[in-house]
Amino acid sequence: MLRKVIQGLADDRFEHVICTLRGDQRLEDERVRVVCLDKQSGKSAFLVPKLVRIIRAEKPAVVHSRNWSGIEAVMAAKIARVPFIVHSEHGRDLNELKGQPWRRRFFRHLCYRSADVIFTVSAELKSYYATQAAINPGRIRVLYNGVDTERFRPMPVARAQKRKELGFTEDEYVVGTLGRFDPVKNHRLLIEAVKICASRGTRLKLLLIGTGTESQRKEIENQIRKSPLLERNAILLGEVKDTAEWLNALDVFVLPSVTEGLSNTLLEAMAVGVPAIASRVGGNPEVVKDGVSGYLFDPADPNTLSLLIDRLHSDLALRNTMSTNARSDIQSRFEFGKMVNQYSRLYSGIEAGQTAEVPSELGVRQAN
Repeated sequence: MLRKVIQGLADDRFEHVICTLRGDQRLEDERVRVVCLDKQSGKSAFLVPKLVRIIRAEKPAVVHSRNWSGIEAVMAAKIARVPFIVHSEHGRDLNELKGQPWRRRFFRHLCYRSADVIFTVSAELKSYYATQAAINPGRIRVLYNGVDTERFRPMPVARAQKRKELGFTEDEYVVGTLGRFDPVKNHRLLIEAVKICASRGTRLKLLLIGTGTESQRKEIENQIRKSPLLERNAILLGEVKDTAEWLNALDVFVLPSVTEGLSNTLLEAMAVGVPAIASRVGGNPEVVKDGVSGYLFDPADPNTLSLLIDRLHSDLALRNTMSTNARSDIQSRFEFGKMVNQYSRLYSGIEAGQTAEVPSELGVRQAN
């Protein structure tokens, strides 16, 4: 999403400098400079002094920190007297579902009070972080993610080609998901639901697109092997670059995550015109209109998920109607241009009433 925002803000008003925590994060864009703190993975470190030095050297007009991992940039920007400070929350980790330690909540409270603007990517996250940080919800805004509906659109030719590559015929029912192999994405529940469908005699294919650690992939493979019927009809595709084309190959997109901020893949699948079945968590209910553009279900309930998969399998007219509704809704509410315009107004200080103070060359730093 950071890459998309930078590409959208490509005019002369903005100069982007990205500060990453670790050296394994890259951005292939010659217009963007990347500064790395070289923080060792898995080790805690107090980053404020380093960030202060970098910010003072760069002299940005805006510092934008993202999520907990980058939140120390708020304090660093305050110390460095940056004119405009933004912090945003784009999701939460699995270990945060039951709340956060008081030290983290206290530091988040201080950072929220120090930032000029705080936003989340869903209303659900706004409520959650307002509670965790003991901040008035009115201090937090919502800025939804957006999707390029020209790139992510129905592509009949790509659909046929990708299905041919997989050995699927046009009339086969293909259910799938796209995302990293991680416990928070809950692939195990999707596999269990498809297994239930197969045991009832539903003829379908399962397509899992994404990658993860070797142990995570083996765990998923082992679960699939336990069902010979499922093993014959499941494909682990791995990581792909032509995401829009592969999403077109699906009849139904399933997002079974335990928690979500606002899923980009959910937006992309629906923009392509694929009905979505998503877990009733995070921002998913703000995207999927239950029974209209897709369905919502409890992420601990494989039986209900299996019934919803079967319902869309048996009713082609319903599937087509939901396909039309899904794309139409994404175009009206989550268009990429709308999101970029909001970022542009935010960084330019218009929403903060600082228009007159914003320099013509606006330096923007995003801390991951």
